[in-house]
Amino acid sequence: MSFEERNALIGIVTDLLVIALFVWQITAQTAAGAFDGPDAHAAWARLVLTMIVVSIAASIAVTILINIALCLITGQKMPPHLVDERDRQIRLRGAQVTLLLTSGVFLVGVGLLAANFSVFAALNVMLSAFAVGTLTGSFTKLALQRGWV
Repeated sequence: MSFEERNALIGIVTDLLVIALFVWQITAQTAAGAFDGPDAHAAWARLVLTMIVVSIAASIAVTILINIALCLITGQKMPPHLVDERDRQIRLRGAQVTLLLTSGVFLVGVGLLAANFSVFAALNVMLSAFAVGTLTGSFTKLALQRGWV
C-alpha cells in the first residue's frame, strides 16, 4: 500500500469517526433541549466550532496512530513522502469532488431557508454537506489511487 493510499484510507476512517461524533453530539444535544430558547443558534454554533477543533485534533491523532500501527504490524518503514504528478492530480480530483458535493448540498440548505424550513434544518443540511463532501472526496482519492476508476 503506497503512502498516498494509506493516507486516503486513514482519511476515510477519520472522516467516519468525526461524522459519527458530530451526529452523536447534535442528536444528544437536540434531545436534551440545548437548541431551544433565544440563544439556540449560538449554542449550535458553539457546538460546531468545538467539534471542528476536536475533528482537527482527531484527524492528526488518528493519522499518526494508524501510521505507527501499520509500520509496527507490517515491519515496514514509513515510505518516503515523494509525491509525483499522478498523486497531485489525484489529490486535485478528490478536492474537486469534495467542493462540488459540498457546494451542491449547501445550495440545498439555502433552498430550505428560502422555502421557510427552520434555520436548524438548513444549518444541519449545510453541515452534512461538508461531511458528505469530505467523505466522498476521500473515497475518490482512494479509488483513484487503487485504480478502481
